[in-house]
Order: sequence, then structure tokens, then C-alpha cells
Amino acid sequence: MSKVEMRVDPRFWHACAGGMIQIPLLNSTVYYFPQGHAEHTHTNVDFRRIPFPTIPPCILCKVIDVKLMAHKDLEEIYAKITLCPLENSIEGYNLNGGCTVSDFTDKLSYFAKTLTDSDVYSGDLIVPNDGAETIFPKLDCSTHYPVQTVIAKDIHGKSWKFRHAYLGIPRKHVLTTGWNAFVIRKLLVEGCSVVFMRAENGDLCVGIRRPKLMKKGRNVKFSGRGLEVRADDVIQAASLAVKGQAFEITYYPQAGTPEFVVKASYVDTATRVQWRDGMRFKMAFETEGLSRKSWFMGSVSSVQDVDLLLWPKSPWRCLQVIWDDEQDLLQKVKRVSPWVVKLVSNMPSTHIPVSIQGARRDHLQTPLRDLDPTHILELSLFPKHLDESRETIDLTIGRISNNLKKNDDKPILRLFGRSIDTDEQVNHSSDEKANEVNAVKKDSRILMTNVGYVLKSLWPCEEFMN
Repeated sequence: MSKVEMRVDPRFWHACAGGMIQIPLLNSTVYYFPQGHAEHTHTNVDFRRIPFPTIPPCILCKVIDVKLMAHKDLEEIYAKITLCPLENSIEGYNLNGGCTVSDFTDKLSYFAKTLTDSDVYSGDLIVPNDGAETIFPKLDCSTHYPVQTVIAKDIHGKSWKFRHAYLGIPRKHVLTTGWNAFVIRKLLVEGCSVVFMRAENGDLCVGIRRPKLMKKGRNVKFSGRGLEVRADDVIQAASLAVKGQAFEITYYPQAGTPEFVVKASYVDTATRVQWRDGMRFKMAFETEGLSRKSWFMGSVSSVQDVDLLLWPKSPWRCLQVIWDDEQDLLQKVKRVSPWVVKLVSNMPSTHIPVSIQGARRDHLQTPLRDLDPTHILELSLFPKHLDESRETIDLTIGRISNNLKKNDDKPILRLFGRSIDTDEQVNHSSDEKANEVNAVKKDSRILMTNVGYVLKSLWPCEEFMN
């Protein structure tokens, strides 16, 4: 651990950063994306200032130093990562072993709560029950008025004393005395998150996460992020990287931009996929106070470069996506990089009408296996050799139409506009009719197999897999 300068406790740092943040391991192989580094500044970076004809969209590097830090006043956490392009070796650094800073993140025990207006201005903090019962010291709830004093250390080691009570109808965990002083000193506003973590030695820790855009409020004396990456920092880092020299980058987990130093194996695996329009994927987001990971489904709408002139053939944010869900959190994400999503189906759905591309399981009120046998499943499939003008696949599920006649209340199956007769009806038909029906049945078995693949790609759930 001699080469990792732990300015703050690494477990506490990762709890404040959130479960989605992955700081690269010491001595690991990563790709550095100057294009993503430029996004981290939230300004325009003029890469023409670098005296090189072209800048690679990504540069393979070795991680040779990691520092986990926090601003002494705002307590905003950040990481300083030193990278060395793999073509060169750096004298004085030990690249044969060393510790990691992220391999224990799955063992963290913490919870986070996004502050409401009441949490900030009422003087009390309502704590989620599961968080209080797992992270706080055990409270004796058998008494008439359960109350205790808890002491928590912030990211710099300063102790804060809170009164923890279990009160109200219905009862709930609340921090009362001491909470208002913490809010004022830390300049907390609505939208900030407070993080409580149980350290390995049993100590209770309290940290904060700033929202991406601070807003003015009572007792708040500033607006905007406290720390920022400058355009000159990106130019310097990219220039050294192109020259093959070691360089340092600063990464802010709360900046709201994707990680631009990515594990090499993730990028290699993702870019080997032949991404095409219509491919289905899922992607993880932090929800519920930034302490829980949820997966959301979407489709690739197109694959194209963000900046064709400066970064041709760059995989950075090369996937334009459409989400099944209409949450605001998702609608703001229009482009993603291949390594941040997980492929669900590699069969493009470009020939499937847009109206059913985003179909999900909850759009079906009744599972297919529970449909009444008197219902009709009418499939109108138009292969190219049957109808050159039709390139779509139409699937219709429902009851028999009024203009269709039942035959002794028996279910009807239509393929290509033809009805499939029962065995009894076939026996009364001519040999020529029987041969025609058998031919259609043979075609139907082939087509129904294809339909199964279509349904499985549209609704990747257990019902259709069975």
C-alpha cells in the first residue's frame, strides 16, 4: 500500500462516491479517453492546441498511482490517478504487484438519503428504517420513549453528536438535537445526500454528496461545484499521453459525467460486439438515495461517432439509445458507450414496427399460456418471397373478430390468410386439399419457430423462455 496515498479512508470514500463508481486498481491496465476527459470540464476544450496531427480516441495505460481525497471545506471527494502509456516504463515505480483500492467495495455497509426540504429546514432528519436498524447502534425500542446519543465521524475525522429517537405515529427513526448544526456547518441544501457508514472498527461515519448543480438557499453562501477540472488540465494530460509520458488526471465522482479511465478488458469485450440498430440492452443506474442499483431496458437506435472530424471511429458514446421507460433520469441519457451497457439480445429488431419495439412484459395483461383456448392467435407473417412490398412482421393477439365465424367453437389458426383445418375436416376433404394443408402445416412449424425467437427478443422474460 506504499504507493497508494490514502488521504481519506478508502471505504468511506467509496461509500460517499456511490456503488456505481469504479476507481481503477493499482497496476491495472486501462484505456484513457481524452474525449471523456474533456466532458469532465463541462467546457469546450480546443484540442487543436496540441501539436500533433491526430490524437488517438483512446490510449492504453498502466495505473501507477491512486490518491483518494476530499476537499477540506466542501468535503467533495475526488481521486488523483497517475497513468503511464504502456509503450513506456517509468523508472522509480514498482509495477509488479501492489494493493487495490476498489476490491472491497462489495463489503461496504452504508446507506444514503437524499435530503428533502423538510430534512434541511425542520431541524430533524427522518432516517429510513432499514438504514437505522442496520447501521446505527442498536436502539432499545421496548421503552416508552426510545432515545440514544450517536457519535459519527466525518470524512476528515471530526466527531458529530446526534440524538437518535424512535417516535411518532407511526413510529420512525429521527435525528433531532445536533442535526441542524451539522446542516449549517456543511452548507447542506435540498438535493444533497447524507451517507452513514459502519467502519470496520465499529465507528459510525457520516459523509455527504453534493448535487451536480448547487442552488442557493438558507445558510448557503455559494452556488456551483466547488472543484472543477480546467481545459488546460485536459490539454496537458492528453499531450503527455500522446508523447508516451506519465500524466495525472483528477476525477470527480459527483461531476455527472462518465468515467474516462476504463478497465481495458471492459472496453475490449464491448467493442468486439458488432453493434447494430435495434439491439436490446440493459443499463444500471443508482436509485433510492444513490444507494441502490436498478436496471433499465432500452434499444440501440443508431451507431455513429459523436465527433466525426476530431474523433473518427471512437467508441466513446457511439451508441444512440431509446429507453423503454419514460423516467426523466433516462430521457436525459441519449448516448452511451458500449462498455456501460449489457447486451440482452444481439438480434436487431429493425424490421419490427416501432409500436412494438419497446414492448415489455407489463404490456400483456394476460400471459400467453393463460389465454382462453377459444381465443384466436392470428399470425400474419409476410416473408419476402410471398410479398415483396411487406418487410414488417405483424403480431396480433386477441379474441376472434366479429367477421370471423367459429366452427363448433373450435380455435382457429390462420397463416398467410388461410385457415388451418382440423384432422376431422381434413379427412372429409380431397387428397389435393389434404396435401395443401400438410404443406401449410410444414411451413407453419418453421414460421412458428421464427416467431418464438421474435417473442423472446421482445419480451426477455421467463414466461416466453419456458
